[in-house]
Amino acid sequence: VEPIEVATGEYEQEILSRYLCADGKHSLSPTALFRYIECPLKFYLHSVAKLKPQDEISDTIDALTFGNILHLTMQSLYTQLKDKSNPMAEIAKLAKRSIVEEAVDRTIEGLLHTKKELFSGDTILVRDIIIKYIIRGILRYDAQSDGFTIKGLEEEVSCAYPISNNRHVNLQGVADRIDVLPNGMLQVIDYKSGNTPHLEFNGIDALFNGSAMERISNIFQTLLYSMMLRRTQGKETMPTLYFAAKMLGDDYSPKIFNKGKGEYVEKYSDYAEEFESKLNSVLEELFDFAIPFKQAEDEDACTYCDFKKICRR
Repeated sequence: VEPIEVATGEYEQEILSRYLCADGKHSLSPTALFRYIECPLKFYLHSVAKLKPQDEISDTIDALTFGNILHLTMQSLYTQLKDKSNPMAEIAKLAKRSIVEEAVDRTIEGLLHTKKELFSGDTILVRDIIIKYIIRGILRYDAQSDGFTIKGLEEEVSCAYPISNNRHVNLQGVADRIDVLPNGMLQVIDYKSGNTPHLEFNGIDALFNGSAMERISNIFQTLLYSMMLRRTQGKETMPTLYFAAKMLGDDYSPKIFNKGKGEYVEKYSDYAEEFESKLNSVLEELFDFAIPFKQAEDEDACTYCDFKKICRR
């Protein structure tokens, strides 16, 4: 099979240049940026050529919808608590089956456009799992917290990131939740619904240049949000991940663990220099129009790629 690469022609330059415009109408999301790190050609096919995978019709709730139900339900439950200092007592009161059940049902009805009475057996099964995750996982954990104030729910986070030649790349995403801790630090929280927690990584270099297994999108994304918030709000930030399925245990910690250094990531500033150095390299390469879009060298990155048939890997 012949390797594939795409030169950056006029059309490609026009698309990419939109991310550099001062009007900020077009922004790179953390997902798109990580897609480039995984495989430049994958980024090209998705974000430049605008190819979309074929939708598969299914009567069951897929992983994406499962995650959306969890995110939207948590937003619904916590909206009333936004800006309240130390809402642990109120959260404990929310952790009732009737309250959470109603919020989950409302979310599912909105996403699936169907009434509760018409939920399929599979939907009811997923519904009960999410209710358990929220009551016995997230709400229980937050109710036992040492203190925090919810400042943002599904909060848009953006940043004009400087690169060479006086250019700025518009970065933008939506953080699931942003808390202010008692010490004034911001805590970036990313809810995850998967059963396999990815809370450990082999260091910053591995996130950018490691094998497909070492490039962990969840950790990259929450570090990127931390960087954006630190630059725009001038506050120390701590990236965390709430893997709901694993929060049922008493010993869960949402902190990210750096196996390379043998330490938890307590604050982004400890990693800022290295993370932003690697990020600079990626963005300089992406916006260097002399560099073509090439396939990932590590074919393990192709295992679940939407564009496998195009590359024939």
